[in-house]
Amino acid sequence: MQTNYVDFVRGIDQAHEMEISLDGERLGVFGFGGDAPGTPAPYSYAGNIRGSDDWEEWSMAFAEEGFEVNVSVNAGPRKIGATFPREMWEQEGILQPRLFGYHLAVTELPDNNPSVGAILIEGPLSVEDQVKPRVVRKYFLAFLPVR
Repeated sequence: MQTNYVDFVRGIDQAHEMEISLDGERLGVFGFGGDAPGTPAPYSYAGNIRGSDDWEEWSMAFAEEGFEVNVSVNAGPRKIGATFPREMWEQEGILQPRLFGYHLAVTELPDNNPSVGAILIEGPLSVEDQVKPRVVRKYFLAFLPVR
């Protein structure tokens, strides 16, 4: 999940769902946010003015937990998606200008919509078939399984 400069996750005040898909096929749906324990830091001061210990731990740790999918795929190009279901709403009051630069880096935007900070792809975790050498951009590479 996207965080501010001290790793506080953005958009955690409300509960949200995120869907992970591969080639258009849903791999998993993950829920996160809402129901934070303890007392939060003052708005936009997370990391500078402390909230309660349980809130600090919750708001930083859950970003790294539970968003993992293991799946076997064949070699080749793939399309990976991380999407949030559409939630229709309209802001009330005077629309505030977009944050940028220092102010965007510092604030944790707890009442904003979350966003994906990065997707990490690991593999191969296992090799089932003998992999044959193949030509890649005029270079010869041999990939052999480690046993």
